[in-house]
Amino acid sequence: MLMNSLIDPKKMKVVLKRIKDRKAPFCAEKPHPEKAAKKDRSLSGTFLDGTLIIDGKLIAAAKRDNVAKVAELIEKGANVNAKDKGGTTALVHASWEGYIKIARILLDSGADVNAKNDRDWTALRCAVDNGHTIIAQMLMEGGADLEAKSRHGWNALISAASSGNLEMVKLLVENKANLNAKTDNGFTATDWAGDHGHYDVKLYLIEQGAK
Repeated sequence: MLMNSLIDPKKMKVVLKRIKDRKAPFCAEKPHPEKAAKKDRSLSGTFLDGTLIIDGKLIAAAKRDNVAKVAELIEKGANVNAKDKGGTTALVHASWEGYIKIARILLDSGADVNAKNDRDWTALRCAVDNGHTIIAQMLMEGGADLEAKSRHGWNALISAASSGNLEMVKLLVENKANLNAKTDNGFTATDWAGDHGHYDVKLYLIEQGAK
């Protein structure tokens, strides 16, 4: 009798009804707020280097050529101009690796085409150094600075000439690259091409008006 007197008749009625209907207990009626927010929390906060988690995941996805993930993270608010601990953006990574679709998505989403990493390399310089002509063209169409210099005064044309990539050299010249730009030691693209034995490149540059 004492036990019955301590039980609220209304609550007992609800409990019996749930047992009868074989429904879930009260605690399972609604998801816990923290559990419901777990997915969103996975993209909040920062890594130890200070990079926002969502931005770090964007850079990681770009490096893996994960097109769907990059698009998803941008849609969720990831910063397309965020940099990793090496000062490198997702676009610079994509340009280095030659990931055309990733580069296209990032450019269309407002990525800074002239952002530099800690070595002062731009996305264009990365694309040029690795022979990615399609991405290089995309970047130039997107406003890439052809005269941007890295350490020691190297730019895209000088790098392409030095490596003997005639196709890339032609692409840069067609896009109005400065034929007579110099590195810090006073050497031009023509000088570097000849110094490395790329005489076809040197001849082409001279024909185009290089001094």
